Amino acid sequence: MASETLTNRMDFKVRELLKEVQLDYSPSFTKLVDETVSAIREAIHQIPEDLQEYVAPDFVKDIRADKVEFKFKKPKSIEIGGSYSMCCIAKPDVNVDLFIRMPKECFHEKDYLNYCYHAKRFLYLCIVKKYLKLSSVAQKVEWSTFQNEARKPILVVHPAMKLVESPQLVVRIIPTAKSVFNVSKLNLDRSNVRALNQGGVLQATPKYNSSMLEDLFLEDNAEFVKRTFLGWKELGEALILLKVYPIAFSASLLEAFEVLSKRLRLLNDIPLRVSSAQPLDSAFRFTSVFPPRPHPLAVEKTVNLRLQKFTSSCIHPLEVMIQLEGSGNWPMDEVAIEKTKSAFLLKIGESLQNNWGMACNPTEDDVVVFTSGYAFRLKALHERGLNLLKRQIGSNQVKWVPSTDKILSSRGQHSSMINGLQGRFPIYGPVRLAKRWVAAYFFSTSLEEEAVELLVAYLFLKHFPFYTPCSRIVGFLRFLRLLSEYDWAFSALIVDINGDLTLDDEKEINGNFTSSRKAYDDNMQNISPAIFLATSYDKASEAWTKSSPSSSDALLEIWRQVPLNAFIFNSEAFSLHIRMLCWRFGETVP
Repeated sequence: MASETLTNRMDFKVRELLKEVQLDYSPSFTKLVDETVSAIREAIHQIPEDLQEYVAPDFVKDIRADKVEFKFKKPKSIEIGGSYSMCCIAKPDVNVDLFIRMPKECFHEKDYLNYCYHAKRFLYLCIVKKYLKLSSVAQKVEWSTFQNEARKPILVVHPAMKLVESPQLVVRIIPTAKSVFNVSKLNLDRSNVRALNQGGVLQATPKYNSSMLEDLFLEDNAEFVKRTFLGWKELGEALILLKVYPIAFSASLLEAFEVLSKRLRLLNDIPLRVSSAQPLDSAFRFTSVFPPRPHPLAVEKTVNLRLQKFTSSCIHPLEVMIQLEGSGNWPMDEVAIEKTKSAFLLKIGESLQNNWGMACNPTEDDVVVFTSGYAFRLKALHERGLNLLKRQIGSNQVKWVPSTDKILSSRGQHSSMINGLQGRFPIYGPVRLAKRWVAAYFFSTSLEEEAVELLVAYLFLKHFPFYTPCSRIVGFLRFLRLLSEYDWAFSALIVDINGDLTLDDEKEINGNFTSSRKAYDDNMQNISPAIFLATSYDKASEAWTKSSPSSSDALLEIWRQVPLNAFIFNSEAFSLHIRMLCWRFGETVP
């Protein structure tokens, strides 16, 4: 009954989602598309033949002007293709692909060599763009890329005619080259870039050859896909759902951080230069349950924005720790230190805004920088605070160490260790499922995400008598088993990720653990922390479990929610639990 109810709920959500995102091919919309395409087709057919263009040397640097002799010829055909022809467009973006077949007369027999084809393909589009901008059909014509391939640009036409129901309609002009070259010349084992040789032996160029083969068979492939989808309604609906499905974590976040890090180190109009920048957010160590996606509002001020219909109203800032150059002029008072760091952060934000147009939002403790679709919250680490941490406990100056520096130092070391663990154990993914389980049962205030990451790391480091977890489900089950069976009241959990803990370190950890359990004889519930989680950078379990769980009562409440036996003996119950867990977060089963 439970599984049937879950299936019905899933079917209902899918149907409602399709109603929301599936494009309605109304008569007014199809009329607008037909008129726009006809006007574009007419504007292209009016282009005079034998026009010449000489922009190719700027596009392909290795080609001299005398190597590219190009004369424009009218396209053999201009036809609609892509998702629009298959009725598989997903809102809010409405793209109509227009295939224009370049005639064979525009190319020489050996233009498949050394990027000559790509240069002439670009020249062809340059002339088309020039005349489209002169016509009344286009409000704006922009450059874009086909399948993110820089050597194959396309044109994006914003029609002058608009509809209220589809204000974001654009037409993508994609060149094709059917029957232009002999297919045998583009075999993947052939070398068509003669500059690529090693010891006089020409190297095969499979990617280069495939790039031209794609244009040769683009129309045929599109026609085959169209026939398949038009005869299978459910396949089209599945394609629409795939387009709506959230994009997973990509390199765009790391690229955005790399750009920000370089700009921070290039700042020379601040009293102390930035020496390093380290990301602290879980997204950078690939353990975030919901990896952030670029937001259209988190960009530089000079970027032209185009808001999407499904745009979240909140932007999650990603914390970044920066360190400044050393100086002996820092104050010794804790409050003065924090005020000085705030002044530095404010100056850094102003400099980023003045030099690169990056939007900044300063606060008393940090500054939030918006760039490349992400928000980065910059926090400064005071180097003298770290030096004070290394002094003897009895020193009177230890009380001046800012608590924020302690937290930043611990978080920085934790992030570095988890990143290293990811390299050793690529299947460390169960940590995301464990975090989702903790949040689903409202234990996030009792178990911080760093504590969950260390608990899962322990499963990979101390997996005996089992093997290292080989799947996310196995890792998650062992996480539940660790929570329910470990003797938290009388044993410390030591997580030695880098293997650098010595016997003296373990003695110190055990001593700290014994001190934390001295009150156990007087009151069994008065133990703090209830989970003693020790690492090389936190031997007293102060970073992540000092105040959470606050008592063993909260810990026992967590253990009651661990349905481990039911999972082990009832695989259907386990599957249902995981599905309900994921549905609570509005996503599919991982």
